[in-house]
Amino acid sequence: MENNTELDILRKKWGWIFVFGIVLMILGVMAIGSPVATTLAIEILLGWIFIIAGIAQALNTLSCWRRGGFIMSLLGTGLFVVIGVLLLTRPMQGVLTLTMLLVIYFLIGGIFKIILALRLRGLSNWGWVFFNGLISLLLAILIWREWPSSARWVIGLLVGIEILIGGWVMILISLTARKTLK
Repeated sequence: MENNTELDILRKKWGWIFVFGIVLMILGVMAIGSPVATTLAIEILLGWIFIIAGIAQALNTLSCWRRGGFIMSLLGTGLFVVIGVLLLTRPMQGVLTLTMLLVIYFLIGGIFKIILALRLRGLSNWGWVFFNGLISLLLAILIWREWPSSARWVIGLLVGIEILIGGWVMILISLTARKTLK
């Protein structure tokens, strides 16, 4: 009987994981190279996701119209669709809003990470948590200082960096799995 542990699966599929990593790295470089287009594409995709979620919720709400909370569910449906339409019809305002939400996310996340790091001071490597919190705070400040002009490119740049790093990690995992082949 074959043992299908994660490492066994990685060993068998290392080539596909390697190719996937390369594809991710290429997409990450493309996103970094065109951060404005990437930001706009993400905003448009998010608009469509809201509209589709609103339609799905509307179908669910209408199929169960006799249950309690029908009006609230219908209002939630409307909110999904309105947000989606606004994102599609006013993309730059949507990008501005999403960027400010990103600033808030980095700011609050950075503060929480620093607090957590200070609470973990007795453990080894607590400094990395602190460092991560400082980086989050720095990103919040840098994006906010350049806002609203940063809104055009920052989401695309950060997504591109995330995809690029994700691809690099996939390549490293695949090469490690390949080395452990029996």
